[in-house]
Order: sequence, then structure tokens, then C-alpha cells
Amino acid sequence: PARHTSLATDMRAETLGLDGLMERAHKYAALGATFAKWRAVYRVVQQAEGGMASTSSGSSSSDGSQSCSASGMGDNVHHDASSGSTCSLPEQHEGDAATTTTLLLPSQAAITVNAQQLAEYAAVAQAAGLVPIVEPEVLCGEGVHGIEACAQATAQVLRAVFVELKHKQVDLSATILKPNMVLSGAAGPEATHDEVAGRTLDVLLEAVPAEVGGIAFLSGGQSEEEACARLALMVRDPRHKPWPLTFSFGRALQTSALLEWSKGNKEAGKTGPKPGVYDYDAAARHVFLHRVESCAAGLAA
Repeated sequence: PARHTSLATDMRAETLGLDGLMERAHKYAALGATFAKWRAVYRVVQQAEGGMASTSSGSSSSDGSQSCSASGMGDNVHHDASSGSTCSLPEQHEGDAATTTTLLLPSQAAITVNAQQLAEYAAVAQAAGLVPIVEPEVLCGEGVHGIEACAQATAQVLRAVFVELKHKQVDLSATILKPNMVLSGAAGPEATHDEVAGRTLDVLLEAVPAEVGGIAFLSGGQSEEEACARLALMVRDPRHKPWPLTFSFGRALQTSALLEWSKGNKEAGKTGPKPGVYDYDAAARHVFLHRVESCAAGLAA
């Protein structure tokens, strides 16, 4: 289970479940399991607030840390280990009053605690003979921020995770990373497929050690077409990639299939499907397999 604190005041969240994990891992390995997955969630949100705002740039606080400037949001963020990183920026649109936007990044406490727990889980999984899938998901879909805020947070999270994995002596060559792609906020400036693929690969090449066994992306709220197209662009990027790239999508593979299946579920009602009518279950399986094959074909092209 995940424990989340109030999004408005604190960007910390942690996943619980280490108690008794060794016993459970050995139990499921004995039953034939070969891998396990642990997901930790981090949030990036830039909230817009109406009203007048000054256009002054950031300044140094009494403790020497920097607040944000309108021109340097990505680098000048005030970090507070207890309440998350925050930054207030004025946005001026022609003919409108300035609007203040507050960028909320994961707190250092959240980054550190979740990295330690991911590493502890991975060490336990390997001790039980399981392949650990390590999933540090930086949720970037909310808010008006651009792609750089997500890139900054994702790189910071990944660096911390691999510091802790190495500290726990986890065999990285027998570990799968399941990261998010680097995205802009849903209400922010829309990033192109090329921008998402390029910035995501930039972050991975900077933060992920070459010995990692493989990278399997989550879809993170992207559409089926978006997730597959962006992954295909990363695979075709001419830069050397020391790890294989693939997908571990949920919604980006299942959405169309679930919609097709739900048609039959509604039509059948309480009486169940009638003989001789359209087989929605078979149709849903066909849609799902088509989506998987299409996404896989894009990686091989």
C-alpha cells in the first residue's frame, strides 16, 4: 500500500510493505514466481493561481537557498526537506493580469526514503531468487509545467535510487528499471513525440548505470498511440544505449480492449451473453493482441 500526504502542503509519499517481505518473497519464489515489482510514487505539479503577481526574479533566502526566477525555473528551486520543493513564478499573458504559478517538486525526504525502500526491496527479492522490477514513477501529468520540470525531478529521483541500490549491493545486471517517460503537465506547453523521447533518453543516459539489465517503460497516463510512438523513437535514436528498451504498459495496451469488452458486458446485462451474438470477449482479446503486436513492431522497425 502507498501512504500519501496532502498534495497541497507536502509532496511526500512513501510505499509500505517491507515488514515480512523476505518470508513472502521466498514463499512466492517456491510457488514458481520469477520476478517482483515495487512502485514508489513522486509528484510534480505546477499550480496556477489567479491574481496579480510581480515580475521580480528570485532572490537568496536567509539560509542561502535560491527561490525561483521566471527565466530559470528548472535550476533555481527552493528545496525544503519537510514540505517539498516549491517555486512561485509570475506568468504574464498579453492583455491579462499576471498569474502566479507554484511549482511543487518531490521533497528530498520523499526521494531519499523511497530510494532506500526500493533498494531494500530489490535486495530482498534477489536474496529470494526473484528478479526485482524497480519502479520509481514520477507523476508529471498534472499542472501547467513544461517538460523540463519533469526531466529535473526524474533525473534527481533516478540518481538517488541507484545510489541506494549500489549501497545495498544489488546486482544491477539482474534488475529491471520501470521508469516514467519525461512529460509536460496536461495543462502546460505540449511536448512533441520527439521532445518526450529525446529528453527521456537524455535523463536515462545521465542517471542510469550501463550495467542495468533492462528498462521497461510504464505508460503514465499516455494514450496507446503516444506511449508506443515515443518508445519507438527512443529505440531508433542513434545514440548508444547500454540497456535494452521495451514496454511494461498497462492502460496504453489495455484501454481499447477494455472498451471493446465493456460493450458486451453492458449488452449482456444480468442474463449473460446470448448464443450466436457478437463475441465481445474474443473481440477484446483481438484488440489487445493487435495493440501489443503494433507496439512491438514499432520497436523492431
